[in-house]
Amino acid sequence: MPVKILTVHYDPARGIFEDEVIAEFIQNKRIIEMTPQFFMLNGKPHWTLYINYEIDLPDVVRNTDGLSHDEQLLLKRLTEWRTETAEEIKMPPFIIASNKQLVSIVKQKPQTNESLKMVHGFGSKKVQKYGKSITNIIRSFFEKEVTFPTEPTPHKTRKKSKTTKTAKAEKPASEKPAPEKPAPEKSEPVKVAEPDEKPSETPKKEPEK
Repeated sequence: MPVKILTVHYDPARGIFEDEVIAEFIQNKRIIEMTPQFFMLNGKPHWTLYINYEIDLPDVVRNTDGLSHDEQLLLKRLTEWRTETAEEIKMPPFIIASNKQLVSIVKQKPQTNESLKMVHGFGSKKVQKYGKSITNIIRSFFEKEVTFPTEPTPHKTRKKSKTTKTAKAEKPASEKPAPEKPAPEKSEPVKVAEPDEKPSETPKKEPEK
């Protein structure tokens, strides 16, 4: 059974132990037993790990449950990149990124180096090596290859009016001016017919007795 001894250093700047070396080592392995040992060296804390393991990770990504069609296409593109990069640097593909890490990258879709660090196992060193290539693949994929379907919005086409004049908006009844009252007609003065003057009669004198 293979055995590996790893030493983990303490990073005072970040206040954590540098566990990237552990994450890289166990990517393609099934851990049988791990024995830690703490010690101080030159006044700095360290951990030593005694690991019994077995190789247990194929290069082909098989578990793609829960991934959409577009995410499976992106996973395929990242797997191809990992294989090409591994051939160039003469190293196993799992050293670059494990299958589990590739699936996590596809789900999280990091487009910057800082967001890529949120993926488990991608520390500063690995991000410095492969971050630019991975984020470029993700940005390029979603900008050019993936189209998200949207429901068409129905719209009505207005028929153009044949008249060129625009009708003025009618004012509300409260704003309309009151209709002018017609001026009263002038009535001519009515002439009163004067009675015909009769000649005054001389009173008759009674006969004297």
